[in-house]
Amino acid sequence: MSAKDNIGIGIIVLIIALFFFFMASYSASQQGAVCDNHAMQPGDICQHFVNGHYEGDTTYDQQLQAQHSDTTKSVGIGIVLSIVGIGFFLYGLLSKPSKPTPKPPVSAPPPIRANKRPQNTSTTQSKR
Repeated sequence: MSAKDNIGIGIIVLIIALFFFFMASYSASQQGAVCDNHAMQPGDICQHFVNGHYEGDTTYDQQLQAQHSDTTKSVGIGIVLSIVGIGFFLYGLLSKPSKPTPKPPVSAPPPIRANKRPQNTSTTQSKR
């Protein structure tokens, strides 16, 4: 991998890390628990359906705890990705460019030898 590749990978990983930080920030900014994009009140129950099948209920407190857990996970993933992205980026900046492999020297063409006059190999002789 070249230094440019490492810098590019670092930038992409940092962008993904920013996505996780924004997700965590948005989740932390929510006041109270949310169920199906609707604010819950203490005492509410959130019913969960997957592909039209009932999966269970969560209370306001359980939903709030789950959102807090998701925020913590997003921050943790964002931190790890930031460290990895910064590592790739710095490695790409600080690494010396790889030296191109030297090509073998081109050998000189063989010397050109003067051709001798071809000998007359015919057996017929001409008369004058």
